[in-house]
Amino acid sequence: MCQFFKEIYLTAFTIFFRAGSAYWTPRINAGKGVTGVAMIEWIVLIGIASWIDVLVGTKSLLDIPKWATIIAFLALCAANHYPLVARGHGIAFEREFANLKKSRRILLLAGCVAMMLTAIALFIFSASFHRKLPNHS
Repeated sequence: MCQFFKEIYLTAFTIFFRAGSAYWTPRINAGKGVTGVAMIEWIVLIGIASWIDVLVGTKSLLDIPKWATIIAFLALCAANHYPLVARGHGIAFEREFANLKKSRRILLLAGCVAMMLTAIALFIFSASFHRKLPNHS
């Protein structure tokens, strides 16, 4: 099961890497892949933080300065860059992706799309509840 989630992670990198890849250099494509994966993770983290606020009844977790948010996102990008690009796991998987069995590729793509949609749904659902919280400023 852990291997499947690892492959979903690498598939997300592959999807963002290949998006418009003919128009960009491999370095830019790798950056798109890392940023795409980090955006998905960021959406999940913000959704979780929002739900924690909802459960606790405060709005404190999401009340952070923009500069801290940007630094945290860049740290998340750096944390993803290391295994995906620097260690080459994402690049190697992207090259091998076309050689996977068609059924495996479809399963991984479907799992990745389901993960992305779940992350977006979590974010939207938690944001709607978070907005209804009273301000404790």
